[in-house]
Amino acid sequence: MEVGTSYSYPAWIFKSQFSAESKLHPSAIIYRGAKFRPNATIIMEKNTFMGSATILVPKLTMRRGSQIGANTVAAGRDEIILGRNTVIGYLCLLLTSTDTPVGKYMNDASPENERKIVRGAIKIGTNCFIGSQSLIMPNVTIADGVVVRAKSYIDKPLKMKNGVYRDNQLLYVRRTNQNGEV
Repeated sequence: MEVGTSYSYPAWIFKSQFSAESKLHPSAIIYRGAKFRPNATIIMEKNTFMGSATILVPKLTMRRGSQIGANTVAAGRDEIILGRNTVIGYLCLLLTSTDTPVGKYMNDASPENERKIVRGAIKIGTNCFIGSQSLIMPNVTIADGVVVRAKSYIDKPLKMKNGVYRDNQLLYVRRTNQNGEV
């Protein structure tokens, strides 16, 4: 979509591409080059930002202050929810469904009854940071305040609040003050 010479636009400009249930705050911004699943439900609250991402999930919810970095792909059959002030780095891959080697075949052209597909929503808590080039697999929930280091592979829930993880391994827990701030 070309609108003037700007590289980012108010999200409402894309509204016609989304389902009627979509809600786009006037402050939400989508970067030029973003691509969406036809008729997806996109919810972008106040001060949210989406880089030139590719969104191929049926529903994406971005809570206040969250952002998705450039060239990130969110694909699959289930929902993705980003908590407040959560940042998804550049070049990440969030999969809500994928084939596994357990089935007879592992490709979209094969009959679904001969494939083993794992699926489930991805839910990322408040104040999280997902490092660039990370891969998050289906059915993963990430606790509030979690930091995932760059190039991590996450296929299990990350349950430790304020934890710093590399892959699925907890490295340490960040200290908080009496107000719960890191």
